Amino acid sequence: RFELERTTGLLPQLSEEDRCRARLEVLTGKGPKRGIDAQLARIQFEKFTEEVVAVVGEACELTPVTLATIRRRTDFIFGRGLREEIFGAMAKASRASADAGERAVGPQICADFVLDGARRGEVRMLSASPEARERLMWDGILFGAFLHDAETALC
Repeated sequence: RFELERTTGLLPQLSEEDRCRARLEVLTGKGPKRGIDAQLARIQFEKFTEEVVAVVGEACELTPVTLATIRRRTDFIFGRGLREEIFGAMAKASRASADAGERAVGPQICADFVLDGARRGEVRMLSASPEARERLMWDGILFGAFLHDAETALC
């Protein structure tokens, strides 16, 4: 998740104090020998880790209200019953692959069966502009990342 946020520019900028500390550590030889950029990345990662630890600490204290909110958000993003709809199309793809003698279902076969199910009205599909699709994609990625963090904290 750190790399995702770093490459997309979502990490907060380091303070001038942190930048000065990094320069000082590089100049005095206490920092990594790769230079100032590596030192800044290390400090940024440390700050990111502190933030994640704080969020995971809060996730461990999931109340019934918080769990209900997570479930509502899941239903809002992915739709109620969508998992079952997609599972039906994927099961058909798996049977078709097995009948054809293939050991595994390829992504193209899965996509074909899901799209075929959408054409027949068995799987809900959404048509959206490229901008809306990108927003939905980021919402799904971030939701998945936060859900993964919460599940990891609970295990």
